[in-house]
Amino acid sequence: AIKDILAESHEMSEDGKQIKVKLRDNVYFHDGTKLTSEDVKFTYDTLATRPLGIALLINYDHIEIIDDLNFIIHMIAPFGPILNSLCSRVGYISSKAYWEKVGGFDGYNAHPIGTGPYKFVSALSGDSIVFERNENYFRGKPAFKKVTLKIVPDVNTAVVAVETGDADASMQIPIDSLIDLNNPDVVWDVASDQAGGLFGFNFLPDKWVAKDLNFRKAVQYAINKDDINEGVFYGKTVTIDIYGAPTYSARPPAGSYHTYTYDPAKAREFLKASNYDGREFRVVTWAGHSVEKVCQVIQANLQEVGINMKVVAVDTPTYWDILRRTGDHDGYMHPSGASTWDMDGLNYYLYGMYSMKEIEFPHGKELNDYILAARVEPDINKRVEYYIKMCNILNDEVVQISTHMDLNTVLYRKGLKGVKADYMQPVYRFYDWSY
Repeated sequence: AIKDILAESHEMSEDGKQIKVKLRDNVYFHDGTKLTSEDVKFTYDTLATRPLGIALLINYDHIEIIDDLNFIIHMIAPFGPILNSLCSRVGYISSKAYWEKVGGFDGYNAHPIGTGPYKFVSALSGDSIVFERNENYFRGKPAFKKVTLKIVPDVNTAVVAVETGDADASMQIPIDSLIDLNNPDVVWDVASDQAGGLFGFNFLPDKWVAKDLNFRKAVQYAINKDDINEGVFYGKTVTIDIYGAPTYSARPPAGSYHTYTYDPAKAREFLKASNYDGREFRVVTWAGHSVEKVCQVIQANLQEVGINMKVVAVDTPTYWDILRRTGDHDGYMHPSGASTWDMDGLNYYLYGMYSMKEIEFPHGKELNDYILAARVEPDINKRVEYYIKMCNILNDEVVQISTHMDLNTVLYRKGLKGVKADYMQPVYRFYDWSY
């Protein structure tokens, strides 16, 4: 938020430990009070000790206020993706005066204010949220006087609402409900999300998959990612061979790391050299999500080379209970993304998602050392070098298999202008929309 919209300029010190920021001089909160450095300091100081701030504001120390529009962010040590973090969810700047007036988190959440183009009016849990136009928005008055977000759990109902004109647009409609839509009054758009599919193995020391690299290699070469793209996403997504969206900062460029391609003959060779005895390969995943369908494609791929994979689709709380507590799985698959849109997200998907500390990754100490080194390295090129080394280990040892990017969709009335599917759901850029 600071970098993209609210700041006029910013400057990073060479050692990566100070960021000088100058705010715009024409930004006001929805209650009419002016955005100042004090609000920024208050926001980050408040969040820094809470779970979200701890996870995203790595090495944050304090903010030094110079005047109402200028301040310096001080870091205990560099954090490579700090600018990304400041533009993530923790970058939604709160009004200090309003916060104190309404009594903190509960009061602010009950009736939040911000600096954006639309002001919160009301919310009915599980039904709708109503916004009204911010007449004093610093980028100019938005087109619509009122915006209502209606929560519609049934996909068919949501599609029909747009087709009949009862709704102007609907977000996150599954691609298979759009691909054959034939109505001249509606248009739809699709974009790759910043989160992607992550297929992993159970590396608890007593698990057979942890001890059998040849088996993991067989799985790696047996997965046909083109089948995933065509069979689940109708050819509308992109496939990947390392963690992270192609737009992530510090992501190694194609050709700079060890990789692999779909090769069922190689898969059979590795399977023959493995200790696999035909047992069930249990892969747990999220029920009802696109990753369940992806797992079904992978299941068919593995069956073709002789691997008996079972898809165990469960609700999300049960899924995390299995990964974090019981360990009752051989493999897993879920969508993976990072709030910082940076390769540092690997830290979470290697270690943070497990509460079972006894997991033992191949070359685990090297992976950990590279993660920590990349975090405190301000030079983006040096950070990329660390991630190249990490990706080589992850692919050579088949610790994880990244498969695809998820899709975001929007269905809308033909006359509605400025609409496009966003690369990060659930972001709604109504300021750009108009008739």
